[in-house]
Amino acid sequence: MSGSDFEKLSELELDDLLREWRIPEAPARMRLTRRRRVGPWIGAAAAVILAVALLIARRTSPSQQPDNRPFIPIPYTVPLSKYENASIVRMNVSAAELLAVGYKIPAAQPSAVVTAEVLVGEDGRPHGIRLPDSVR
Repeated sequence: MSGSDFEKLSELELDDLLREWRIPEAPARMRLTRRRRVGPWIGAAAAVILAVALLIARRTSPSQQPDNRPFIPIPYTVPLSKYENASIVRMNVSAAELLAVGYKIPAAQPSAVVTAEVLVGEDGRPHGIRLPDSVR
């Protein structure tokens, strides 16, 4: 038998042939080895389960309600144009600065700091301010 004939033998035929030749065990190159590679499948399954869990957690997380209060325009600034993009930036503003531009803050010390949302235009200039409910 040639080398290619050994490759064509089934496991039962190989066992019969070895028993007939009185060889205790076949060499490893003659046995069909079917190794099951479970490791990559376990890793892929774990990645899929993790991705699904993250998607579910993201959807069920409490979402913040948008603040519908209007921004108070900053005096002596040009208002935003109709098509200008703007962003909202949360920043700490001193009460002295707010008092200087005309905002009335009840019982605020000039050294106090207030967290406010500022409407900033594309040019980086502030156009409006929204103070928290506790300051009004």
